[in-house]
Amino acid sequence: MSAEAQPAPVGGVISRRTRTAIVGIPVFLVPLYVGGSVWSLLLGIIALLGAWEWIALTRTAGLVPAPAIVFPATVLIYGSAVYRPDLMTGAAALLVMTALLAQLWPAGRPQAPANVGVTVLGPLYVSFFAALDLIRRLPGGLVWTVLVVASVWVADSAAYVGGRAFGRRALAPVISPKKTWEGAWSGEIGGIVAALAVAAIARLPWGPAAAVGALAGSVGLIGDLSESALKRAARVKDSGTLLPGHGGVLDRFDAMLFVAPAAYALLVRWLR
Repeated sequence: MSAEAQPAPVGGVISRRTRTAIVGIPVFLVPLYVGGSVWSLLLGIIALLGAWEWIALTRTAGLVPAPAIVFPATVLIYGSAVYRPDLMTGAAALLVMTALLAQLWPAGRPQAPANVGVTVLGPLYVSFFAALDLIRRLPGGLVWTVLVVASVWVADSAAYVGGRAFGRRALAPVISPKKTWEGAWSGEIGGIVAALAVAAIARLPWGPAAAVGALAGSVGLIGDLSESALKRAARVKDSGTLLPGHGGVLDRFDAMLFVAPAAYALLVRWLR
């Protein structure tokens, strides 16, 4: 997500971003339309790619996550959230125990507590994708998921454009120097407008739609800044290179990872 006050990227970057979007958007939207196991499979793959980037980021920051735990735990936490929420507590406990056990080899590692932390946090973080799966399973879940996705994407674009056009005051200069308050407000407005537009087309209630749009701008920005803090700790520009012109999976979905769980909690309370 962006709230920048910098010049536009060079044409080559724009072309790479455009080509990636042309390929990536249908790959994302077709499984969303189909739903069910197809949508779950896509989100699960994205979560595992995010876990791979998480491991690379934390290693670059000097920590030692345990891949043999991170990848299976991602599948376990995601699957528990979607299919067996009654097992979530046990799955989380198992994750913590195995992350602690991983520090026995080699014994006495100085940063063992931090290694346990990144091994546990990684699967929990990337499993936030499960919230998109859960929203899709709500009554009218297809249109609500489209609303969430559209709100986040438009908020992202509006923040970038607004930051470039009007950005003057830095929002978080230490974490992400390019983001501005003007860009942040542009993203908030863009998210709400996008949500209301989808609501008008799909005849959804305007109250929860506007609330989701507001989350896209505000909570999405928090997700973006959180990932920026991780990258700054690792001293890297992007979380990965999988998506040319966009960076990695975590770069592209940093806002969505925070917005989706918040939107799901709101919609469950509002719609059921």
